[in-house]
Amino acid sequence: MDRPESRSAEVHRAAAILAAMGDPMRLTILMCLTSEEMRVKDLCDIFGGSQANVSGHLKRLVAIGLVAGRRAGREIYYRAADPGVRAVMANVTAMARGAADPDPEEAWTRSPTPLLDLLREHSQTITSSKEALDAIRLRRLRASAPARRRSRQHRG
Repeated sequence: MDRPESRSAEVHRAAAILAAMGDPMRLTILMCLTSEEMRVKDLCDIFGGSQANVSGHLKRLVAIGLVAGRRAGREIYYRAADPGVRAVMANVTAMARGAADPDPEEAWTRSPTPLLDLLREHSQTITSSKEALDAIRLRRLRASAPARRRSRQHRG
């Protein structure tokens, strides 16, 4: 049987995690980072927020262990730190959908709403999410193109 002290520590840790997820902006950032790695600038482009604001939210998510960063030169790419975060996000969005649905049991059986649709529907802070994300992906593709050309030239 668990000792009360360890059980209490688990409850406090769980409460801290839920508190970190309790802010709409941090929750939306987490939703984005469960889909793919992003830099602070990428998140700013999606949300239209300031770098300081987004960085502050990321700092809290990193401190609690929900988000991890990977350095690539001068850039840091952030992602959900644990596959469990994706499961939690899926459950939370299903619960939110179920709470608003006249038939909550049926809402749980439907497939999850695509991330960008959810963001567009439920967040006033997001400006043209799809276009910003597409621009980020295009920038990354263009940045990797010269490296791919160089590697082909060295082989030939």
